[in-house]
Amino acid sequence: MRKALLMPFLLLFGTAAFAQTASRIISSSDTFVNSTQIWDTTIYYYSTPTDVFDSTITKQVFGNSPDTGYLLHKRVFDGNRNILEDGNYQLNNGSWEGVDRTLMTYDASNRKVVAIAQFFLAAQWFNMRKDSLGYDSNNNVSVDYQFNWNNGAFQPTNRINYTYDANNNVLSAYTNTYDGISWQYSNRWVYSYTANNALLTGTYAEYGANWITKSADTSEYTGNLLTRKFHYETWANGDYFLQNVDSALYNANNKLIQLFSAYNTHPYWNSYSYDSLIYDQNWVYRRVKTRVSTQNPWSDLGLRRNQYNTSQQLVYTDTFANYGTGQWEIPQVGAATFRSRYYYENYTTNTTPTSVATTTVNKIALALSPNPAASFITIDIVYDVPEKTEVVIYNMNGVLMMRWYDAAGASLHRMVPLQSFSSGNYILQVKGKNTAASQVFTVVK
Repeated sequence: MRKALLMPFLLLFGTAAFAQTASRIISSSDTFVNSTQIWDTTIYYYSTPTDVFDSTITKQVFGNSPDTGYLLHKRVFDGNRNILEDGNYQLNNGSWEGVDRTLMTYDASNRKVVAIAQFFLAAQWFNMRKDSLGYDSNNNVSVDYQFNWNNGAFQPTNRINYTYDANNNVLSAYTNTYDGISWQYSNRWVYSYTANNALLTGTYAEYGANWITKSADTSEYTGNLLTRKFHYETWANGDYFLQNVDSALYNANNKLIQLFSAYNTHPYWNSYSYDSLIYDQNWVYRRVKTRVSTQNPWSDLGLRRNQYNTSQQLVYTDTFANYGTGQWEIPQVGAATFRSRYYYENYTTNTTPTSVATTTVNKIALALSPNPAASFITIDIVYDVPEKTEVVIYNMNGVLMMRWYDAAGASLHRMVPLQSFSSGNYILQVKGKNTAASQVFTVVK
């Protein structure tokens, strides 16, 4: 599990010297219980020791050979901290060569207007697809034109139109496909919200001769806008059929202590516990115990335990399983992460300010379960400062699988069906004005 490093920072200019000390993650590794390294080690490099938004290079080691399995993840930023390039590179005979990348351009208001995805082959980059974005007067994305590269030019494929309410909540997202002559309706999402701008319902429909409802999401909340219950239903023969339901229970400190999830006939029960210090942090799960049952009675399935240092930084994540021995054991086989170790470094920024402009990057906790997943994956997000966010899922080739917007709230809980996902790894990204996090999950079928 990869957690984003998020921290407040100051953007400073001028002539008087100023220093700021901070800490950031520099590496993490996954191991078996016998301390043997498994399939990845990630090391984070920074081009200059200023802050988390400088150009970042990530090296992932998948094997022990000099070249095979090494991957370089590179981000290039402009002077306004906009990402210009987000790409992956691999070693070939001791030299880095491209794998894939996305190139982005921005308008005068620092809004992303074009994103072009490319892949690398035979010493050159080739275009794959393009997104062209338009905005309304409130800087919300109003239209997303999607193109595929074909016969030396970008050809239109899809168009997504968004509408918003007075609070900038997404009311609808209509997808049109291009048939070579005109745009045709394909599918749509329609949303409703509570008086506190929390997402209440989301209805999905596909277009044939008319709009045909396919599924609907419904959320219920506590008085503190914590998700208490989430329903996912499908539509068939003129009626809704309940597919899964999630029910959450919180303690007096508004911390999630129990989550019951039922997908068709396969229920899961996750319980969460914390130490006394975590109430000051209000954003990280301490321990997760999962129980699963297809019939009665309940049986313990897995346990994840996090350990922190004195600075409240995550140091270890251990994953255990129950083999019917009456005790928790670290798995000896399988594809799961059994121990993750995180390392940090301190650094100092030196700038010369005459004026100070403050930008805050808010803390966010992102948890995905189960991971690996088969039929569905549950997304739990806890915000330090609530704000409207965009949630997107890409495959490892950068193809957009899903995108939706969630209104501001203290937390988000959503179950995403994976019927249309093939086996493999996917990246989920959460992005807001002052919030960002991402995590990789695996689909196994």
